[in-house]
Amino acid sequence: MTNSLPVRLTEDGMQRFLSRLYNNIGLAYANVGKFQLARSYYLRSLGIKRVRGDLVGMAKTAGNLCCLSYGKKQYKAAHYWKRKAFEIVDRYDLASDRAYIFRRLGEMSCEQGRRKSGLKYLRTALGLYSSNPDLKFGVELTKKSILRYQ
Repeated sequence: MTNSLPVRLTEDGMQRFLSRLYNNIGLAYANVGKFQLARSYYLRSLGIKRVRGDLVGMAKTAGNLCCLSYGKKQYKAAHYWKRKAFEIVDRYDLASDRAYIFRRLGEMSCEQGRRKSGLKYLRTALGLYSSNPDLKFGVELTKKSILRYQ
């Protein structure tokens, strides 16, 4: 039996951990309808990611802010965050993030009764998921959503 000390994160590692933790806390609050708390944690995460220069992380959190705003029918804010997310997503060809945002926007549109635009988003997401062998997990999720809302 070896006696090992706990692993200590570097300052950068700690900041990376906190930024992911805050983003995930935001997701949890969004899932239980605590939207203001979700937004607060997303913004904390985004601030750390911005300081660290974590562009991929910034795209994910901006996408979450987009979806949060869209779900609250704050379409102007949703458009702002979608644009911010896609500036990075498009620059670095982050296919999974692009597909995820379209899938979530599609599901939310359909839930809001905006089925035509929702199905358009979902079909876009399905095309993105289907065209990339690394994203097969999203194909079934998206197909189920399309079937539910057609």
